[in-house]
Amino acid sequence: MDILDVEFFLLEGKQVFSPQERKGVEHIISKLTSSFPGFDTYAGVLRGAVRVVIFGKNGQKGSRKPAFAIYKPNKNTACYFGIRFDDKKLQQKVKQKLYHEYNKKFSLEEVAGCAEEFNSYLESLSSIEELRDRMNGNSENEIPRIPRIIEDVPPVDEDDVIGIIKKRRGQSKFRKLLLDIFEKKCAVTGCNVVDLLEAAHIVPHNISVNYKSYNGLLLRADIHTLFDLDLLKIKSDGEIEIKDELLKDSYYKELQGKGIRFPKLQGKAIDEFRIALSKRYEKITQ
Repeated sequence: MDILDVEFFLLEGKQVFSPQERKGVEHIISKLTSSFPGFDTYAGVLRGAVRVVIFGKNGQKGSRKPAFAIYKPNKNTACYFGIRFDDKKLQQKVKQKLYHEYNKKFSLEEVAGCAEEFNSYLESLSSIEELRDRMNGNSENEIPRIPRIIEDVPPVDEDDVIGIIKKRRGQSKFRKLLLDIFEKKCAVTGCNVVDLLEAAHIVPHNISVNYKSYNGLLLRADIHTLFDLDLLKIKSDGEIEIKDELLKDSYYKELQGKGIRFPKLQGKAIDEFRIALSKRYEKITQ
């Protein structure tokens, strides 16, 4: 999960981070990576509609072990970073270690502005064995990282903590197939946060109903929308073409002329994939 993924999920695609907030996220991910290599990242919603990106272990239901998180208490507040776990014994141990700093949280801008204080805070926590264990991710989860924040959000049982965002991404066989052949990564951005990835049809249903693997793209939610609106086009060789109105946006402008990640298809299937891209491109550029 990169900065854009964190930003898109927490701000619901309606806003962007300030330069200082972006620096804060960069610093958080950098320090977590150096202190706890191998952690998982997953996104969800706490009670009260609090959107949260969590860093920790992302096992099967009942075995998730959150450790840190970046969260946004509500639409009108800043995003914060802090500890986030549900184990009472660990809570007591961390309280003894941190004393009055147990409930400390950092806004993303504060992280950028007081790096030394933030680094010292993380170093204190990295000495706790149980917390380090929670930051040892699972090899099958190639996802980003996250911290915690919660003064105004009471602890809840782990089963209640994460309401995975489904939206239109669905749970169909088609999406599962695309997750496999695209190795759980967005074909355009490389985003590997599974909860943000959606199955897109290259040749749409109004032309031909086709759920074959070669007629699909795995796309991050915002990219899927742009693709459906023909604001982002893909040539048969995988080159990305952005409509003029998107070139004003620095994020999407960077995609112009780049190539997509091709699916793990062989023989005739990969040829059919290129043909599907060509059909769509030709139709929308007529």
